[in-house]
Amino acid sequence: MPDFSDEISSFVEGEYIKAKGNNLQDLNKVFEREEEPVPFNTFCLSEEHMNFPPLSDRQLAAIKFLLGDNINDIFANENTTAVLEVGKGSGKDTIAALVLLYIIYWCLCLKDPQSFFNLPNGESIDLINIARASSQATNVFYEKVRQRLLRWKWLNNKYRSIVSGIPLRPTEKIILENEVHINLGATAFPKGLRLFSRHSDEESSEGLNILVAILDEVSAFTNTANNHNAKKVYDMVRTSARTRFGNKFKIFMLSYPRYKDDFIETMYKIGQKELHWYADKAFTWQMKPRKYFSEKTFNFHGIEIPIDFQEDFRLEPEVSSAKYLCMPPETESPFIKDGRGIVDDLMKRHINEKEFIVFEDVIINSKISKKIIEMNFGVSKEEYLITFDLGEKFDSAAMSITHYDDLNRIVIDDLTIAWEPDPEKEIIVDFINVEDIIVNICRLIRVRGVFFDRWQSSLIVQRLQNMGIPAEKYSLYYADYVLFRRCLRGGEIDFAYNLKLKEEIIGLQEMGNRVDRMEGAHKDRVDTVVGAIKVWIGAGSRAKIGKISEEEGEIVRPNVQEHGVIIKKIGSF
Repeated sequence: MPDFSDEISSFVEGEYIKAKGNNLQDLNKVFEREEEPVPFNTFCLSEEHMNFPPLSDRQLAAIKFLLGDNINDIFANENTTAVLEVGKGSGKDTIAALVLLYIIYWCLCLKDPQSFFNLPNGESIDLINIARASSQATNVFYEKVRQRLLRWKWLNNKYRSIVSGIPLRPTEKIILENEVHINLGATAFPKGLRLFSRHSDEESSEGLNILVAILDEVSAFTNTANNHNAKKVYDMVRTSARTRFGNKFKIFMLSYPRYKDDFIETMYKIGQKELHWYADKAFTWQMKPRKYFSEKTFNFHGIEIPIDFQEDFRLEPEVSSAKYLCMPPETESPFIKDGRGIVDDLMKRHINEKEFIVFEDVIINSKISKKIIEMNFGVSKEEYLITFDLGEKFDSAAMSITHYDDLNRIVIDDLTIAWEPDPEKEIIVDFINVEDIIVNICRLIRVRGVFFDRWQSSLIVQRLQNMGIPAEKYSLYYADYVLFRRCLRGGEIDFAYNLKLKEEIIGLQEMGNRVDRMEGAHKDRVDTVVGAIKVWIGAGSRAKIGKISEEEGEIVRPNVQEHGVIIKKIGSF
């Protein structure tokens, strides 16, 4: 654990290093008469303010970095962001509440906050805490803030507090003189200052001038569709803050990781490299003052842990490692819990084999296309399936070529590739090239059918059918992923060596009755393999019925899949 004592000693004692020329006369130009703000630690400890027990050196270090040493202007140091990847129960809500209330206090001491921040008269200055859920935002975090506001002697001596159960809308502009309105989920202060407690599915920053933002348990952020949206919320907050306040804004991100390389882990790595970012990673008892935990410990994989957590680690070791040690699993809710080991074993035995078909990526007129440059299958009597998951601007267009090994009764994934767009460079997938590649492959090998997910595939399916190539659309359901998982564990599928496909398989997450991907990851390649499994050995398919009907287009029970997929005879193309 780093030693922060030297770094923050003057900060703890309230002895700020004044910038040259910051005498009392200079301070009076900025602050109200006799309202020079006290240092942060004094604010926390003082009976006039928070009357809170001392924070740990490690908690104070992050705050000291953001606020700096110059009491005259805590927004002049250009230190904008602090990332704390810390365990559950390490005092994140306390840090968030104290930081927000201190900056409210500091701004209330200013003669004219709008003028200080170069805002037009009448504009609001907003501080915001964003929690992962509505109940946490309102019932947990904001209730803590509300109780501190009601007990804040300095505030109550200076202003009249009015408590209301009416929400405060972000677009509602309120300029108060001598009143503090403590509303539902938000508080309005004099001088146009507002404090909001919101949740992650409120993605819009409309109506907010964000000076300070706390993203609390940011790795758990989801929108109304239950999709991870931490990056979207962060980008919204940062953009809103920077456009209003330049480099004077402050953002705190606090969370324990939900899975490897999730949002907080990514931000922590960025924070270690950025000059004006602070990044720290700590166990729960390393961040919160040690006195709150038992001195007695137990050993967990070489780590001494306070006995308070022994039951948690005994019952749920993997979850507890993420929550308290910031040592997360591969995914938050892995669909295939032992996926890495299984896929590694399947793929590594093919590591030295030549690729089935070697492609070269070509970019023409801002479109990504592929060109066949080498074929390594020789003369093959196998009948193949091609499965596609189309994407154009943001998601890749992925393709798998598979065949069925009748002797061993397994599906062989011969090739899985993807056309990868680049949204930042506005490079999209060339659908005409996708069609050309399919046609060329059908000339080289015996293709029993080409199957597409339903997104944007109607036209290409029609065109292939007109050329005599059997093409169909299908949909993937939760049951199809369950079948894929069963085949993976039961040895009913074999893969060519493919690192990107491996990571997509490992990254599959279970979300109730559906399977999705980790935030910022993809699953286009794995979806094509799941589709191949569905067609080859799903309900009523080849592995169960033996030979597929050879009647062209004949719709009989043996060749109709569970969700309407029809395997046709190879066309004359």
